[in-house]
Amino acid sequence: MKDWLSLIARILVSFYLIASSIALAVGYNGVKLYLTINRINAPETILLPAISLVCLSSFALLCGYKTKIAAGIFILYLICINAISPPDFMNPLALLSFSKNISMLGGIVYLMYLEPNRFSLDYLFEKRKLDKQTDEGRKA
Repeated sequence: MKDWLSLIARILVSFYLIASSIALAVGYNGVKLYLTINRINAPETILLPAISLVCLSSFALLCGYKTKIAAGIFILYLICINAISPPDFMNPLALLSFSKNISMLGGIVYLMYLEPNRFSLDYLFEKRKLDKQTDEGRKA
C-alpha cells in the first residue's frame, strides 16, 4: 500500500510541476516582465535554466529517478519563488497561491523522506546493483 501511495504522490506532485514548467515556458515574456518588475536583474539568465531544471526534475520525480535530489531541487525552487514574490495577504488569489506553494513544499519534503519503492527507477537500479553484487559474491 505504501508503494502505491508513494507512486500516486509522485504522479500528483509531478503533474503540478510539469504544468508549472509548461506555463512558465508558454508565458515566458510575461514571467520575464514580472521578474523585471520585482527588481530581478537580467531575468532571462535565470528563467530559462529554471524552466529546464523544473521540467527535467519533474520527470525525474515522476519516474522515481534520483528522487531525493529532484525533491531537493524543488524545495529550493519553491523557496526562491516565495522569496522573489512575497504574497500580498490582502489579495485572496496571492494568498491562495502562497498556500499552495507551502502545501507543495510539505508534500515534496515527504517524498524526499520516503525510501525508493518497487514503482521507482531508484529501486530498480538499487535492486540490480544488489543482484550484481550477490552474483559476484557467489562466483568468488
